[in-house]
Amino acid sequence: MHFRLLLLLLIFLLSLNGLLWQQRLSQPLILLDIRLLDSDEVAVGSFYFDSGSGFNEGEKVDFSYATGHDLQRLVIPFSLRGVIKQLRFDPLPGKGEVVVERLTFADTLTVALDLPNLLATGVITPLHEVAPLLIEDVSAGLPIRTLGDDPHLLLATDVDFSPLRPSIRWWLLAGAAGITLIVWLLLLLIERLRAFSWFTLRPLTLRVNLLFWGCWLLIAAAAHPAIVTALGLSGHVAALTLVFSFIPLLILWLLLIVLTAFIDSWSQWLRMGVFTLLFVIAPLYYLDHHLFSLQQIHLSLLLQMVWSGDGESLWQMINATGINNDLLLRYGIALALLPVCGGLLFFFGERWRLMLRLSLIGLFLSGGVFVALLFIEQQLSSLIKSPVVWELEQRSFPLYLPFLRPKLTLPHYRFTSNPPIFSESVLPVDTVLLPRRNNIFLFVLESLRGDVVDAKTAPNLLKLQQLSLPLKRSLANSNATHHAWFALFNSRYPIFWNSYRDQIAISGSLPLRLLRQGGYGIHLFSATPLDYFDYERLIFGDDPFYNFNQSVPRSLTTPERDRFISEQFSLYLHNHQAEFADGGEVVIVLLDSTHHNYFWPDDFSPPFLPILQEMDYLKSDYSPTEIEAIRNRYLNALFYIDGLMGDMFTTMHELALFDEAIIVASGDHGEEFFEHGHLAHSSTLYNEQIGVYLAMKMPSTTPLLTHKNVISQVDIFPSLLDYLEYPLEDLVTAMDGHTIFDNQPHPVLSSSVRGLAMPELFSLYNGDAKIIFTLVNNELKITEILDDNDQPFTPSHHSLDDYLAKNFSKLLPPSLGVVTP
Repeated sequence: MHFRLLLLLLIFLLSLNGLLWQQRLSQPLILLDIRLLDSDEVAVGSFYFDSGSGFNEGEKVDFSYATGHDLQRLVIPFSLRGVIKQLRFDPLPGKGEVVVERLTFADTLTVALDLPNLLATGVITPLHEVAPLLIEDVSAGLPIRTLGDDPHLLLATDVDFSPLRPSIRWWLLAGAAGITLIVWLLLLLIERLRAFSWFTLRPLTLRVNLLFWGCWLLIAAAAHPAIVTALGLSGHVAALTLVFSFIPLLILWLLLIVLTAFIDSWSQWLRMGVFTLLFVIAPLYYLDHHLFSLQQIHLSLLLQMVWSGDGESLWQMINATGINNDLLLRYGIALALLPVCGGLLFFFGERWRLMLRLSLIGLFLSGGVFVALLFIEQQLSSLIKSPVVWELEQRSFPLYLPFLRPKLTLPHYRFTSNPPIFSESVLPVDTVLLPRRNNIFLFVLESLRGDVVDAKTAPNLLKLQQLSLPLKRSLANSNATHHAWFALFNSRYPIFWNSYRDQIAISGSLPLRLLRQGGYGIHLFSATPLDYFDYERLIFGDDPFYNFNQSVPRSLTTPERDRFISEQFSLYLHNHQAEFADGGEVVIVLLDSTHHNYFWPDDFSPPFLPILQEMDYLKSDYSPTEIEAIRNRYLNALFYIDGLMGDMFTTMHELALFDEAIIVASGDHGEEFFEHGHLAHSSTLYNEQIGVYLAMKMPSTTPLLTHKNVISQVDIFPSLLDYLEYPLEDLVTAMDGHTIFDNQPHPVLSSSVRGLAMPELFSLYNGDAKIIFTLVNNELKITEILDDNDQPFTPSHHSLDDYLAKNFSKLLPPSLGVVTP
């Protein structure tokens, strides 16, 4: 049985899904044709983007090209931005001469700027160490002669790159509707041609539909590389290619529909059941893809949580997304109505004869064609698609049948995991008082990325950072709270979180137990509910060992809970002044208002405007203006939290506790605002999601570090214990972190959360470059190698293989497993 109406509905949904996926994946590009005539130095250039804070290393993209007189054609991706105040082009680092024949800023939808327009409007201005430009004929290119150190040109001012991310809302709906209309008209046309002999084999509609989509597939395969590398992304042609991304989905869905022909002779109720099932699965498939784009997990993982009886954790994870109850109710009602709508559609489809019969011969013929087309699509993809993009494409589609796998050009290794070891024997039998008795104040702030803290957004946190140890960089070991807290408090990598949580008996954080047994008191002030994902049990054990735990009324809102904790913290210090004056106390403060949807109380005047009043975490088509308004919400929540931090610091100063205390303040993970196509966290391992604020202020007698180190959350407690003169050699197998006071570089391992499942995506940063890799089925695959700015990394004096062999010879810490070629 072939359901024509369902077919058109699925074509519409899959068109929308494919267009959305491609639009989220598309990345702006710089297309550069450059000819090097002469150069005294290595041919390395840069583009700088000033979005309001001046030209800086955080907003640039580098490129390199070979010496010689041959034309170099470069396709350079860069991160999407809104309004750019200035664009700067550095063609060479020193003296030399180049000719730029093409310079285009574009993506697959819109050509934003190109060299002829820049020349015609006269906005290219020679700046530092660049000779005056002599422009005679734009077709001959732009000759640039550089005279010395750091030459550059100003390309344009006040350029709005927002057209590079058009509104999905109308464009995608119109595109999907157009595709569906084309298919419908083609079906009607073919049905009029039944009398011709070459259309006698049934089923006509299905066979011609296959021919139609097969032709489109071939066109897409031929057009895609030409558009990207040769034609300069002609806007109209490039827009047409977007419709090709969903063809594998369409083939699979049509195959499912064809299989329903087996039940042609069954009862009407059974046929209605199959029809309704397909009708429900279609939007669920779309929801699955959207969930993957947000958090890199599939619905199957959520279903596993329900099947395993862990419904409470599932509910906690849904609450953590920030979706309000009204929105959840609306989505629940919509999902409940889907089977009803499917049943009604089947009923009227039968009554109005909107379906065609499919013979058994047609069934096998169509199924074979489907499989053949899918294989051809993958064969062509292996030739024309970026392996990284293609692998992401395969992982993002749960029903994708991979006949061929992407051949990543980066190395891959065999991985043998080690069983997790949670040592309890490192605790001394007798209580040993630690030699130093400094008070320790640990503040953990939700979703606090490091690059947003400045004099305007968080003056108190900035001042604390200026008083702290000099750090080159601070990174989270995970992009989600429950894993990041585990790394921080237990000094263990989050890949062990599941194993530790599943233990029958849990003793809690080893570093905190060492401090407790060493004579320190543990005092807890948490605005975050500690029943979320067993926080309290994982940190403080089955038999909590803290001396004091400040409870928070559940009736309070998120910002009210944070203010309540701040007030109770100050009151507690005043009431226990003598106790803290003697030292030897650990105070843990957990604040939550910077979690999305980003909160502040009603009596707080937000300084950053405009702000978006309502946030929908499931929405993906925010405009640049809306993204800026969301970011302002975040900055307002940060400013509010910073004020509470200032109040607590003031109390510590009043009681003479600040100067000689160890004060650590850290974000649990970062937060993204569509810099890489995602909102919030729990999705990628780029800087926005794992680069955190971290300040470690030590007592005034602490010796300075000889150089700036990279630190992650697993290193915090080993550093504190080292300062307190605990023998760390006894803890080598019990903690994954290192002390910062050894002045030795240590790589930082971070992992991307997958709900409650074991992490599969990791990054390893060695202070120079970051590799991103997957660990799946005992195989380690490197997918990206990036620099500090998340741009493709190119070694200076080595080949990539030599660089990896020298700098990442031990890809993983020994506690995780063994890596072999």
